[in-house]
Amino acid sequence: MRRIILTIAFCVLVLPSLTHASVSEDIARGDVGSTVQKLQTFLKEKGYSIPKKEKGVFGVATERALGQFQLSHSETGGMTGTLNAQTRSVINNLLAQKGMVLGSTIEAPFLTNLELSMISPDVRRLQKFLNAQGYTVAISGPGSVGQETDKFGPATLLALKRYQEAYATAILTPAGLVRGTGMFYGSTRAYVNSKRGDVPVSPVDASILFTRDLARGSSGGDVIRLQELLRAKLLFSGESSGYFGLVTFGAVQAYQRTKNITVSGSVDSVTRAALNQDSVILNPILAQSPTSTGPVVLPVKNSLSPTIALNATPSYVYPGQSTVIEWTSKRTASCAVSNGKTGLQGSFTTSALTEKTTFSVTCTGVNGQTETKAVVVRVRVAPPQTLAVSLVGNGSVFSSPTGIECGSDCAQGYSTGTVVTLTAKPQNGSVLESWSGACTGSASTCVITMKGSKNVIAIIFF
Repeated sequence: MRRIILTIAFCVLVLPSLTHASVSEDIARGDVGSTVQKLQTFLKEKGYSIPKKEKGVFGVATERALGQFQLSHSETGGMTGTLNAQTRSVINNLLAQKGMVLGSTIEAPFLTNLELSMISPDVRRLQKFLNAQGYTVAISGPGSVGQETDKFGPATLLALKRYQEAYATAILTPAGLVRGTGMFYGSTRAYVNSKRGDVPVSPVDASILFTRDLARGSSGGDVIRLQELLRAKLLFSGESSGYFGLVTFGAVQAYQRTKNITVSGSVDSVTRAALNQDSVILNPILAQSPTSTGPVVLPVKNSLSPTIALNATPSYVYPGQSTVIEWTSKRTASCAVSNGKTGLQGSFTTSALTEKTTFSVTCTGVNGQTETKAVVVRVRVAPPQTLAVSLVGNGSVFSSPTGIECGSDCAQGYSTGTVVTLTAKPQNGSVLESWSGACTGSASTCVITMKGSKNVIAIIFF
């Protein structure tokens, strides 16, 4: 499955409508994620019909809607049903005409740590960055230019290590290191984010940095900005991880006390207003956060500071599957996991997951300092498998679940594992002679379990 990279433009809409973002890679049928969802939103606003069941999934209806859009806009180069470079350019021009200030688009910043053996779309992005910078992951095969992968293997580690040592002053020294580690953590992540063509946040943007409520469990770039603002106010000393944990919760409480705001530890509308005022004043400092151009110099931790290693195996699951969360710690007096478990080290199997879930561990060191690590387990959406029906003779074929009404609609995408029942209905005295392909026999119904696309089904009436 092709991976999706979302690029984000810092932008201001004239009207309070949906904020769009442009994308940097071709996406097509079978792709999934937030980029697909943004494309679907754009197409719906243009009057094209896309059913709710395809939300975030590039299915048959999305492909058809995009193709119709391309037909009506000759400058896209013709109907392909794929969001290619020409179509992407047309969409961005239309967005600009609606009053959007796109400016220079930037790729979404890296917000999570990466290390050996991890599998993540961010690993592919990191490999592309290293290859582009001349720190080649591989000369040929997996990891080489154009063949980047989602797996963080030894070749990625060695390439990243060379990059770290080439920029030791900016990456290793702030973290108290002398040699490269090959691990994509705080200072490395911040420096890479600063070198990927990012554009600085303007003062106007700074005044509206915080646009949603934030609480424990929230994550994202605005949480990083919150942590950096609280650091500038000398209320936060943890890592700007982008995860709203116990340390951030306590810092927000302290901030609320300084502003005589109701102390809740969460960012509500009142707290957000105060933060936005401070963000204008502190913009020169906040401009150095991982969401813009400047590297973040995190405090160098002393030898008694706690450290945590936290992993999810696997880090991607399908709906209804579980994963194993494992953590270890050093120089710690106590640790607490977000699901209520405690212990300086341990592991547990999660319950069945249906959506992206963040697990965190907060440890208190022997020196009293606290440290929080978080890991995100993402739930994959299996691409739809196509069931196609060919009809010969007088009659029709219907499916359960719905989707096929052949002869007018003879193809439908279904999730892997879906059990589909096809029912043949002869007309004008005809009878069903036989099924062929994925169905056999001459019974009026045929039951198929979707495991891959089923494209050869013939219904013959005489």
